[in-house]
Amino acid sequence: MHGLCFSPYEEGQGPGDQITEEQIRRRMKIIKPYTKWIRSFSCTEGNEFIPKVASEKGLKTMAGAWIGSDKEQNHKEIQALIDLANQGHVDVAVVGNEVLLRNELTVQEIIDYIKEVKQALPDIPVSYVDAYYQ
Repeated sequence: MHGLCFSPYEEGQGPGDQITEEQIRRRMKIIKPYTKWIRSFSCTEGNEFIPKVASEKGLKTMAGAWIGSDKEQNHKEIQALIDLANQGHVDVAVVGNEVLLRNELTVQEIIDYIKEVKQALPDIPVSYVDAYYQ
């Protein structure tokens, strides 16, 4: 497969749970033979290990910052995405995942976040992901 959306959660885990680097390594080892790209959805709570481990294994990364209604958490996600990209672990930066679908931010707020990341990462493609009908 060209690429996979990568969820590192194990049974009983979900968003908000802390993920370890070792857990990422175990799960990445399973899928490495079958793909060239990994897409992640967050850059905090241990998800920041996803782009690092993927690039160590020779996989390309579409790393996502999880954006929502919590402005402080958005700042942490965006800063972590920028840091990962500056370390060479991000091939495509994604700012937000279905934020419009969830009605958590306005279009202008998303655009402002994208502009912030584009300014910080002028040599990396920056995008947003939402349901196709948005």
